[in-house]
Amino acid sequence: PLLLETVHVPTSLFPGLERENLAQLSLYRLMRDVHGVKPAGARQTLESVPANDYEGKLLGVQPGTPMILLQGVTVDQDDQPIECFKAIYRGDRFEIAFDSRPGATRESAAHLSVVMR
Repeated sequence: PLLLETVHVPTSLFPGLERENLAQLSLYRLMRDVHGVKPAGARQTLESVPANDYEGKLLGVQPGTPMILLQGVTVDQDDQPIECFKAIYRGDRFEIAFDSRPGATRESAAHLSVVMR
């Protein structure tokens, strides 16, 4: 295992989502194609945290091992929250890269990519 992700979405916007096979389908594609909600961006934070007992057990590391925590809120085209997420990455298996440009518009200001090692 490389990461543990927890996602919360408002059930009022996505009825029946709990019956979808999210192991095979993209959450954002379902939001867009089935429910007509377009994810448009996210406010995110990134920090180093120690693995707790639960995360360590699931990810195969000792509690206290350095991890990378990415968490935030995804918004739709009207800047309304549609998802809260928390992703814990193994610190020894990931590189996270940011690409930002001075003077860029909100739509092109920053790009995030995650590279597995």
